[in-house]
Order: sequence, then structure tokens, then C-alpha cells
Amino acid sequence: MGAKVFVNRSSHSGMQWGVGYTAESIGKVTGIHKNTLRARLKDKDELTDHELRSVIVTRPRAKRRSNYDMFLRLETDADRFSQKYLRGKLI
Repeated sequence: MGAKVFVNRSSHSGMQWGVGYTAESIGKVTGIHKNTLRARLKDKDELTDHELRSVIVTRPRAKRRSNYDMFLRLETDADRFSQKYLRGKLI
């Protein structure tokens, strides 16, 4: 079984309209990784401009708080006070 061929229906300048391309060859022309293209084209037979969108347009990365401690937020003062004694040795 050979590689799946997708018919180009996009307006990308590096590819011809109506010609079949594999995910690997589309990736070489567009600069999108072939696994990303396979995931986007999973059940499709045609390649459109929507599948050639950039990753930044798809989902911007969430900003992480660098000095954020989730466990302090979940504990109360009473929880921290009791843990101080519960963590100690029994004998």
C-alpha cells in the first residue's frame, strides 16, 4: 500500500491546483511537519487553505506563571499548621 495522495485545492504558490501530493511532499513545500499534516488531513481527500494554516493561528500557547505554586492555593492556614505536626516522627 502506497502513501495517501491528497488533491490540492489550496492557493499555495508552491503547489499546482488539482495535482495530488503526499503529506511528506506537502510538508517539504509548506514547511509544516508531515505528522501535523497527517493529523489535519486524517479523513480528507483534498488539501485546502484551512489545513495549511500556521500553528500560531491554530492555538496560541498559554502563558505559564513562573512563580505560581498551585499547592499553596489549595491549602488553608489550618491545613499547613496541622501538616507541620503530622509530618513529624511518631516515636
